Amino acid sequence: MLNILQLHLPEDNRDARCWILARGKNLRKRIDFLQSELLKTMSKGDLINFLAEKAGVTLKIGLDDLSIKEWLSQIERLRIENKISFNQMMKITGTSGEDWIKIQKGQHLPSCKKLNKIAEVIKLKIDKKCNNDDFCLRSIDVIIKSLNSEQIPLIVISGLIDLYEKFIAKNENVKEKILDEIDKLKVLQDNSKLINAVKEINMTLAKILGAFAADGNYYPPDMLRWEEEYKEQLELLSEWFDKSFGIKLKIKPSNRMRNSFTIKFRNKIVGRYLQIFFSYKPSNKIYSVDEPSLIKQQTLDIRRAFASGALMFDGSVNLDGTVSFSVASKSFRDSVVEILKKDGLVLSISKKPNKNNWSFCTSRKLSLSHLNKIKLYFCLRTKKRQIIEFYLGNLKPDLNDLEKLFPKIKSEITPPKLLKFLNKAQNIYDLMISTRLSRQTLLRYLRVLEQSELINSQLEKGKRIYLANSCSTNSELLNLTKSE
Repeated sequence: MLNILQLHLPEDNRDARCWILARGKNLRKRIDFLQSELLKTMSKGDLINFLAEKAGVTLKIGLDDLSIKEWLSQIERLRIENKISFNQMMKITGTSGEDWIKIQKGQHLPSCKKLNKIAEVIKLKIDKKCNNDDFCLRSIDVIIKSLNSEQIPLIVISGLIDLYEKFIAKNENVKEKILDEIDKLKVLQDNSKLINAVKEINMTLAKILGAFAADGNYYPPDMLRWEEEYKEQLELLSEWFDKSFGIKLKIKPSNRMRNSFTIKFRNKIVGRYLQIFFSYKPSNKIYSVDEPSLIKQQTLDIRRAFASGALMFDGSVNLDGTVSFSVASKSFRDSVVEILKKDGLVLSISKKPNKNNWSFCTSRKLSLSHLNKIKLYFCLRTKKRQIIEFYLGNLKPDLNDLEKLFPKIKSEITPPKLLKFLNKAQNIYDLMISTRLSRQTLLRYLRVLEQSELINSQLEKGKRIYLANSCSTNSELLNLTKSE
């Protein structure tokens, strides 16, 4: 189980608006039980001050029976007692009239820097040790409200568990029971939406991680981005995020003058998952990215899902039906190789980087059983999977679909366009002259056409002759877009 409480980091302590809140059907009952047991051994003020200190706040203001709103009213009372006019108070403390009116009503919680100025003017003694730009009052206010709220900050939950285990009982698995109850998370901001609390490493999450390792970008603060030529792959990624986190992602055309599509979104909680549990940080990961250690410890099915995400987003299914993978990180390449080898796949692995990329390619002589294994790393809706199905004989495209499946490669000629050069029988050397294609590329194109039963070949006087098959009919593209 992933320890959701770890998603709160010390850097969040400065301002409660950075805190992550948890919600669950029976979470409030669990928290109420902890509180009631703790209040038998300490006052409410002591409980609040402990939780505040846990959140990095050392401001102690005696809140046994006071709310922050009521405490702020003391500031206005002291202003009047010290015979300081409203305008004087604003000028001395640098507080606007609008903010001071909100302070009077308990609606504005000044920063520690502003609170220091106010306390100095009205001779208010405050026991505090924090940075001037902290928002201690806001943090205390959130803590007080969370003691009766359905959405509870992770730092408060963590503090209550620590207190309970220290003063009540150590061996009751309190943390595990509370983690079981958390099902939703959000950030303490008005525009933040609840998302699913993912507590287990499942195959969908592993695919997301593979896709991120291969082709995702992570920019501070909390921005995630993918760019892909094939829209259907981003549609699958969007479905994975919806299934795991309950996040709906939008796919848009790239604004980089490319024939591609992008997914871009900002989410602090997803970013924390990447950092805390899987060691992916907002940085240039191209040379250092690897399979996360938590994924390596999982079952082979989970690791296959990770490799699937990686291959779908950074792998290639080539014109000859082979699958290749090329990345700048050797350790990442080696992890994917290790997973595929566990499936018994035969790979040709580069021993030296080519243009700073480490690569592998499946054997050109893969048996049907091996092709049936490698295809499972690609979802049915993707073009990459359809090419493999084509070589397995499960896909019989017509000419239009064949051209979409095999776009031009370093030439204006695609496999279907090659047919116009085969209105009469020709050998490979005549075709090389007429098409200006290399022998290697030409043979791959011819193999595609033979697999499609659009041409046939035979030996004549020791030479292989190719001719369009006038008897063949174009079949409809098989329906392979159903989800697995």
